[in-house]
Amino acid sequence: MDEPKQEQTERKPVPEILRQAGMAGLGLLAVAGEGVTRGFQYLVERGEQLEPLARERMGAARDRIRETAGRSEKAVDEKVSAALKRFGVPTREQLQAFTEKLDQLASRVDELAQHRGS
Repeated sequence: MDEPKQEQTERKPVPEILRQAGMAGLGLLAVAGEGVTRGFQYLVERGEQLEPLARERMGAARDRIRETAGRSEKAVDEKVSAALKRFGVPTREQLQAFTEKLDQLASRVDELAQHRGS
């Protein structure tokens, strides 16, 4: 009977197998490191390509935020002014006009007091 041929494999000593396993691990780390480096470089390049677009979009977003903030501020001012008016609180212009009239009256009272004292 014919026996199937068994390939004869070269048996290596255990220390050599361990050394080769260690070298394979180092090789794997090197390949992975190269991949990470290439991947990182790719990401940097893509970021550089997209930077102008990102700046443009950020600028547009900043402008929209400013517009919204401006509209919100105006709306708050209008609401506060309306509330103050409802409570009868005078405006800045009304206070200024009142102050001017009061100064005129004070001057007139001083004039009258001088005429009476003379």
